[in-house]
Amino acid sequence: MDALGQVRCVGRRLRLHGARDPSPLGVLLQRLPAMLGRRLVFHEPGARDVSFDEAWLLNLLDAVRSADEDRYRFALLSRMPRDRASALHFLVCQAAHTLDTSR
Repeated sequence: MDALGQVRCVGRRLRLHGARDPSPLGVLLQRLPAMLGRRLVFHEPGARDVSFDEAWLLNLLDAVRSADEDRYRFALLSRMPRDRASALHFLVCQAAHTLDTSR
């Protein structure tokens, strides 16, 4: 499953079941709404459209996987203050690595 499919499946499971997901992507998706100050919008798996939140998150994760520090910093700081971004840095890197190894 590609990164978008994984994000959508984990996001859907968290939203519908309210369950905790101990995977790095699950932990990141559980913390992001509080850090962004709003709920994330994910489409159903298989949908053609990509939401702004999905595109932003995929860009962020891809920037980590491709070691593009400038793009990563811009994406993260475009949506949250520096202190919140610092608190998420480790989780973003873990999730990106997990997606990278599951390609």
